[in-house]
Amino acid sequence: MEFDPSDIRDEGLASSPEEDEFVEDRKLAMVCFDSATQRATVKTALDGLGYTVHIPLTQEDAVHRVRANRYELVILHEEYGGTTESNLLLQTIQPMTMVLRRYMCVGLVGREFRTFDYLTAFTKSVNFVVAERELSKIRGIVQQAVTENDQFYRVFRESMRNAGKP
Repeated sequence: MEFDPSDIRDEGLASSPEEDEFVEDRKLAMVCFDSATQRATVKTALDGLGYTVHIPLTQEDAVHRVRANRYELVILHEEYGGTTESNLLLQTIQPMTMVLRRYMCVGLVGREFRTFDYLTAFTKSVNFVVAERELSKIRGIVQQAVTENDQFYRVFRESMRNAGKP
């Protein structure tokens, strides 16, 4: 199934960088799925968790946004943009330095994944993985994943802040 950016514009889900809503004290998230149904499911769940959700128009737009903004949460499908091998956003996130990544929680959705399989998450250089068949539970999965990520990095972030480092 090929992705057509006009699909998300027609649904009212896509946002251009100029239209993105930045609200102080709101958490910023980006959702990247080719499937309109999956994209809407995840966006609705994140809206309910208090995130300001951005939906890029293209893979290139997603890469630009992740480089230009400080997203607390990025959720993408492993085949975003067609295939795992052509997923530009994942290829951009995986080698990011820890200075940037420790503030971002990245979730990867895939057909063959087992939700919260930490070895798969480690091998994919993301914080958590989600089985595509469990997207209906994404709200609870995200809550747990973000809580675990925050707990993991809390002391480190505090130490860095106290040392005057980013």
